[in-house]
Amino acid sequence: MRNCRQCGQPYHDDAPYCYDCRSRTSERKSPDEFEFEPAKAGPAHDDAPMPSVQLCRPPYPSYWTRLAGVALDNIIMLIVAMPGIIVIGLAANSRGTHELMVGAGIFLALLGALAVIIYNIVSLTTKGQTIAKMMLKIRIVLYNDQQTPPGFTRTVLLRSIMPALVFCLPYLGMILFFLDNILIFREDRRCAHDFLAGTIVVRA
Repeated sequence: MRNCRQCGQPYHDDAPYCYDCRSRTSERKSPDEFEFEPAKAGPAHDDAPMPSVQLCRPPYPSYWTRLAGVALDNIIMLIVAMPGIIVIGLAANSRGTHELMVGAGIFLALLGALAVIIYNIVSLTTKGQTIAKMMLKIRIVLYNDQQTPPGFTRTVLLRSIMPALVFCLPYLGMILFFLDNILIFREDRRCAHDFLAGTIVVRA
């Protein structure tokens, strides 16, 4: 042990400074005299953007979200066609023949359903979303970049109309429908119609 020349307090022989007055006991600098320079990034990472991290949020919507989207689209179609269905029901329960009333009900129901179909086709072509997908904040995009809407041919023809026609085949259609939907349990949630159209469903 030695005593400090400034304050007289003892310190260890190998101590670089006095712990009481913080004066130097040797040529080494005390902690207060050290100058620290901020760390500099390497040249390969100077302009590199910070990676974005999403916690507790899978990149692809779950099976239940996809199923809810299909169910919600059908419910919306039913709600829009409901006025025509009500008119048909009233005509059927009333006495006598009401061909005109039944015809008006059918026209209203088809008009409402057609309006929803046209809107969804336009929205799928431009944004990759139906009304239900907008509500659930999911959308269809190209698999290659997972950002660009696939357009009419991929989204409407290859992904919707063609599979629907194939599923209508007797016996074979039911098997293909099951195989198509079982693929949704893959990690990326791509079904067979997604592979056919080169698409994938992501969070909007």
